[in-house]
Amino acid sequence: MIGCLVHSSCCRLPDSRAANTVFKESAHVAKDAVHAPRILSTGLIALAGGAGAASASQQVVSPGDPFSSCGYGTFGSQTVAADSELEPRVATDPVNKSDAIAVFQQDRWSGGGAKGVLASTSSDGGASWKEPMPSKQPAFSQCSDASSPYPRASDPWVSIGSNVDGTGTVAYFAALGLNGAETISSVQVSTSTTDGNSWNTPKILITDNSTSSTFVLDDKEAVTADPYRHGAAYVVWDRVALPQSQSNPNSDRSFAFRGTPMLSMTSDAGAHWSTPRSIMPTNANLFTIGNQIVVLPDASHTLVDVFQLSQGSGIQPSDQNWEAVLISKDGGATWAGPFKISKLDVIGVTNPDDGTKVRAGAGIPDISVDPGTGNLFVVWMDARFSAFHYDQIVLSESTDGGTGWSNPVVVNQTPASTTVGDNQAFTSVVHFRPSGGTLGVTYYDFRSGGSSTKFFIAECTSSCSSPAATWTETQIGGPFAIENAPFSTGRGWFLGDYTGLTDTVSKFLSVFGVAVTSANPTDIVSATSS
Repeated sequence: MIGCLVHSSCCRLPDSRAANTVFKESAHVAKDAVHAPRILSTGLIALAGGAGAASASQQVVSPGDPFSSCGYGTFGSQTVAADSELEPRVATDPVNKSDAIAVFQQDRWSGGGAKGVLASTSSDGGASWKEPMPSKQPAFSQCSDASSPYPRASDPWVSIGSNVDGTGTVAYFAALGLNGAETISSVQVSTSTTDGNSWNTPKILITDNSTSSTFVLDDKEAVTADPYRHGAAYVVWDRVALPQSQSNPNSDRSFAFRGTPMLSMTSDAGAHWSTPRSIMPTNANLFTIGNQIVVLPDASHTLVDVFQLSQGSGIQPSDQNWEAVLISKDGGATWAGPFKISKLDVIGVTNPDDGTKVRAGAGIPDISVDPGTGNLFVVWMDARFSAFHYDQIVLSESTDGGTGWSNPVVVNQTPASTTVGDNQAFTSVVHFRPSGGTLGVTYYDFRSGGSSTKFFIAECTSSCSSPAATWTETQIGGPFAIENAPFSTGRGWFLGDYTGLTDTVSKFLSVFGVAVTSANPTDIVSATSS
């Protein structure tokens, strides 16, 4: 995500922390000018006791900085976190699960977006990775190809499906293209038939240019390859429209905006895409963010689009934020809903060491489906079970195709601490691994303080939406100091609004960002666990 313009209204923090935020940002700006050899400072520790599990190997996904000498994207006083990689997503080839593609942002700007987004590939299930040379990467931004109309890119997403005749596979890489002021935005998709080792010229699905009276932003896109329809894929995103006076990402005192869920589809493996259109069945005062589609295994191959839904008016944050879905039973032609999953009670994350903000995706949901039963699983951050003292990771399940949902349950196994900040868990994603019928959820937490950030996967094999479910937790990343991550102006330390989680049949494959050093702020790494 680039600026998450109004999403900050869900996680506004006490003003007393503002001074610390400004101090930390100034310190980080000074560090941005330093560039040093890549040193991975993370460790791997398996937890002991009731939540223990086997450890897993960890590999660097982002081995270098091909944009180190690129000067595109400069705007105003914004600074770039040189040699930073963050906000990854990952997919495996449905035919050969050993082939994986991870995508991520490269060189994050303090005001939003990055110099570009890149792909890295693995042919051995994540045991090793290689990054194609810049000329083989999709030209989402000018640092990849000077002919691109966009100096910045953001929000990388990847999915892999079958080609038109079902004899091979095609990978879809979606990203935003934008200018430094974020007044021009676009949604783009590039495809690959070489397992991600080379990419076609991106197709631009939409471009919006803000005016003096209206700010328009295409934001937070996600692409899904249909596992049941050859050559079919869907891109969904939020088209934000709001008064120009409210375009500041820190503004949260107006609800005079709309966040329309938009959809474009292909039936010929990305050669052509449909004209983008709204899929919200009502014209009510609604805002969505974090749209993401999954496809059910039923006879209709139902499409389910999950998102954060906000509605109402007045001073924000309001009491009308939800996780919700839209449902299409005719391949995306018509949509029903929204069907509410649960009220959203996220409060936002801070560094327990000093109270500075951490940008962590807040209420953005993540979704997965069991391809055998069609059961749906959604996870997000929520503070209701802590009496609104700190955010945890919660999960809800649907067994009826998305119209009805279970009461949320806490997933993360973070041990209770008298230091409230150490209890925070954030940035969750979910994936169902058919082999073994196992549900996996990954997340960061601060169980040892902000300078000891850790990354975990929790796994469950039965009754996962029950409060009595058994979750086995494994630490697969960290500890590291969050203070080395890029700083997002007004939003805090930033590793990404999401991470990536998939499977290689017998194991989960996770990709995620870790903070490293002041000279090399973040790397993308991968880990597997069974």
